[in-house]
Amino acid sequence: MNKREISERVTKSYFTQDYNKLVRWMSFWYQIDSILKIKNIEGKKILEIGVGNKFVSNYLKDLGLNIKTCDMNKNLKPDFVADIKKMPFKDNQFDVVVCFEVLEHMPFKEALEGLKEMRRVTSEYVIFSVPYSGFCISAYIKPFATDGGKIIRIPFPIYRPKILVKKLGIGHYWTVGELGTSKYRVRKKIKELGYIIIKEEIPVMNSHHQFWTLRKI
Repeated sequence: MNKREISERVTKSYFTQDYNKLVRWMSFWYQIDSILKIKNIEGKKILEIGVGNKFVSNYLKDLGLNIKTCDMNKNLKPDFVADIKKMPFKDNQFDVVVCFEVLEHMPFKEALEGLKEMRRVTSEYVIFSVPYSGFCISAYIKPFATDGGKIIRIPFPIYRPKILVKKLGIGHYWTVGELGTSKYRVRKKIKELGYIIIKEEIPVMNSHHQFWTLRKI
């Protein structure tokens, strides 16, 4: 299979029922929520790296936010076609750079190069998410017929061998929590790149992913 055929297959996969399952929609909600929580986001320039099916960027555009997209797959029709490790943008060109479920598709060393490049093109924030290899037990408690409720989550961090991670996650080179990319090591590398970690979260309703909100120093 040549690069063109791979690209076409990947493009089609973003619009299948198998890709857009319930956990994916939960991830979309957390992605959007993490962006909207940035103070004064309405007046900021946003760059999304890795467009997927464009649900997130289209939703934010409908809200009136100033967002541009970048992806190395031209078939997805992003605003800019480029590699995350070398983007055609000026220093500090955007206020917020977001990158969801992308960095795990490259070796950890290259993912750090991508984070370094994102730091260059943002003036303030970087938000990204990657898979989390641990598991948790969750329970949702809702009193009677009310809209409110409370979710109780008990996490269990586990270090899995890389070979098992690759078998369970096709195309994933690494995840947070596996041996070699523990939370401690990921935090350490992020800080070495010149970021302050504002927030890190494993969402209650989507414990498959870990979200990081970083601020450029």
